[in-house]
Amino acid sequence: MRIGITFIASLGLLALVAGVAQADEKQALQAKVEALEEEVKTLNARVAQLEAELAEAKGVQLKQVGTKDVVHKGTTPPVTRVGGPGGDTEFTVNCMDGKIPVGLWGSAGRLIDSVGLVCRDPDTGEIDRTDIVGGNGGQPYEVTCADGERLSGVSGRAGMMIDQLSGTCVAANGKGANTEAVGGSGGDPFTLGCPDGKAFVGLNGRYGSIVGSVELICD
Repeated sequence: MRIGITFIASLGLLALVAGVAQADEKQALQAKVEALEEEVKTLNARVAQLEAELAEAKGVQLKQVGTKDVVHKGTTPPVTRVGGPGGDTEFTVNCMDGKIPVGLWGSAGRLIDSVGLVCRDPDTGEIDRTDIVGGNGGQPYEVTCADGERLSGVSGRAGMMIDQLSGTCVAANGKGANTEAVGGSGGDPFTLGCPDGKAFVGLNGRYGSIVGSVELICD
């Protein structure tokens, strides 16, 4: 009789443990479902914002002007700005205190979500970074010129927004190469460089949840 009671008690304890385990598993699954639902809400909000910016930009053409400040080297006429009118905020990023731009940093996926400049002190070699402008999407990136080189412009791809960016680097002897490209493959190719006698010192443009347009600041 005692053995039977012990056996029944053991079965009851096992059932209780199993019930607790199932409850914990159910709670964990519920937490995962809620987290996924929040991610979906965030993604839907970002898609809606991008669609609104695209709708605003649709059918709007870039204003074509001369090459007084910035040269757009390509098959299209010279323009001071590439990209579209999307984004609700104008921005300027530039290196300060005599530092020179040597790279780009920010985040990107299929588009350029954010961008800033990597700056170097020509005397000490100290590296600094400007703030980035843009949204929070994409994966972090940082692309820089080789030692002894500086940015002379940017290239990439753009349509109604900035799809891709890379830095154009130049050394004192005039030679150099582009940094690694970041972003996607949409839009049309572009290259922006400063006129002879001018140096690239910063970027202007527009941004919202992504970078809508960029142009060079030359001095």
